[in-house]
Amino acid sequence: MRQTARKTRPGSRTWNFPQEIDILGHRYEVTKRPYRQYTGWWLSNGKSGNQIRIASRVRAETARKVLLHESIHAIGHHKGLRLPEQAVKDLEHGLDSLLRDNPWIARLYATNKGLMAGAGRGKRKKKKGKKC
Repeated sequence: MRQTARKTRPGSRTWNFPQEIDILGHRYEVTKRPYRQYTGWWLSNGKSGNQIRIASRVRAETARKVLLHESIHAIGHHKGLRLPEQAVKDLEHGLDSLLRDNPWIARLYATNKGLMAGAGRGKRKKKKGKKC
């Protein structure tokens, strides 16, 4: 997978994401486009393949939200869900807030370590009582 990601300042107009992401086993190309009316768009299959397009005019924080929003559309498509636009917006807002306010959650996934890392290494106390 090609990646050109780098850190950007939140208010910056300069932003870069990986050029490709995987969504439920489907590879999506992430590109910047000179959209005027839209901030983002997603396409699945067809002539142009799987793509998430983000308007090049938006700031880094908005681009992050657009990537999440369009990814939710793609997930819904591949799961056969017919999510109304308002539901996608609500999920985007909720997930963005969750990940922004609790960055350790994203790190759990990024490092591939779960909450139970190291579980089972200590001795457990036996419960008294009857076995069922």
